[in-house]
Order: sequence, then structure tokens, then C-alpha cells
Amino acid sequence: MKFKCLAALIACTVMQSALFGPAYAQDASKINKWFEDIDKKYPNLRRKQNVGNIQDPGKIGTPGKIQNPGNINAPQGLQAIKTKSDPCSQRFSIGADTLFEFDKATLTPRAEETLSVLGPMIENAGLHPVLIEGHTDSVGTDEYNQELSERRAERVRNWLLEHRVVEKRAVSTVGYGEKKPVAPNTKPDGKDNPPGRALNRRVEIVVNTCAKLDEPAVTTAPPTTETSSDTPSTTATPATKEAAGDSNSPSAESAPAGDASTGSSVPDANMPLPGKP
Repeated sequence: MKFKCLAALIACTVMQSALFGPAYAQDASKINKWFEDIDKKYPNLRRKQNVGNIQDPGKIGTPGKIQNPGNINAPQGLQAIKTKSDPCSQRFSIGADTLFEFDKATLTPRAEETLSVLGPMIENAGLHPVLIEGHTDSVGTDEYNQELSERRAERVRNWLLEHRVVEKRAVSTVGYGEKKPVAPNTKPDGKDNPPGRALNRRVEIVVNTCAKLDEPAVTTAPPTTETSSDTPSTTATPATKEAAGDSNSPSAESAPAGDASTGSSVPDANMPLPGKP
């Protein structure tokens, strides 16, 4: 019985080989030919490739020094005007760097943008006496800063008159030089304090809202007839100015001007600069 089953199994295997053997042989032949075609078309595909050395990363570059930022432009327009109101006065403060060229009492081309905004603000305060104050920082001699503060106040006054913002009989000017700082000019260790000095360089326009048009702008203004090294002098009254001439005459403009806008003083092109302390 066992021999009969074994014989039947062998016979079945022979029959399967006879039936399916040619198909298997044909498939194997096709596969071998496919590999041969690939080898001919890409002869280096099945070759072992030599891997080169991995490149060492380069050194990370050392960053250079961070460039120091340049000087920040002074604000213009409404942003440049600081206002303060008291029961009997309205004060408008403008940084000198916004209005004037370095070390001079000459208005910059961009000053028009700020003064054009200031005009309506003064008019809205009403018809009252107006006092224009000039202030500097502490760099330079007292006499030098005093004169510069007066000329800058005069220049703003003239602009307001030229643009019919104020009446000539109602506006006056005064220079305080470096006598009324609003911030420290130096740090506690004695080093220079540029931000503080920038705040001290300014022009302030004060409208006396409690006074009539023909009254003085402020009751604390220095006398106009006497001046001293300790007391700032106001400009002459309109009647005296008409007799003596306006401050925009060549003699007034030729005077040396100086203010430490960036921590140093630059002499006028035509006149020698007074000695700095």
C-alpha cells in the first residue's frame, strides 16, 4: 500500500514538471535577460562604489562688530511739540535740534513742518501776550550760550510774525542760555549726558492766557533795561526794536553761534568761535 502511494506521488510530480517546467524556465530566462540588459545599459550600476572621505565642516566665522547706530533724526511736526498747561499759561516746548542747524540760529528746511503745526496751536490759545524763550545746554561759555539762546528765540519770533501767527505788539523774546536746564547735562559720575543735553536745547513759547493782549507775556520775565551775567536779558520792546533795527540784520546774523548739539562745538565759517571751557 505504501509503495502504491509513493509511486502515485512520484507520478504526480513528474506530470507537474512536464506541464509547468517550460513556463518556469521561460520566466527565469526573461529575468536573466532583463538583468543583462540593465548591466549593458548601466555598466557601473552593480559595481561597488568607493565612498570618499566625509568633508570636515569649515570653521564658523566670527561675527563682526555690531555697527553703532547713527544719530536719530529729531522728531518733526506734532511729535516734536510738547505742551504744558497751567492756570494762566500754555507752554509749547520744541527741541532746538528740530528747528536749527548745528551750532547756528538758522532754521532748517524741515523746521517749517513743525512751525506750521505750532502756528494753529498758538492761535487756538487766543489773543494773549506771547513770550518766546531760548535755552541751550551747558557746553560752551555762559556768554556764548546766552547769545545763541537769544538769537534762536528771535528767529522763531520772526517766523511767527512773517506767517501772521502773532501780532508784533504782543510777542517778546528772552534768552536764558544754560541757566534753566530740564535734565542733567552730565551723569552722576561726571561723564557727558547727550540725551539730557538734547532736552535742554530747546525753544519754549509761553502764552499768558490770563493777561490782555497789551500786557506782558509773563510777570517773571527779566527787565529789558538792565542785564547782567547772572540775569538773562529780554529783547527790546517793539518800539525800541523799530528804532534799533530787527535782529535779522547782517550784524545780528554775523555773530558767532554755537550749541553742543552732538557734544562738540563747530565754529562759524566767517567768525572765530569763542573759547570753550
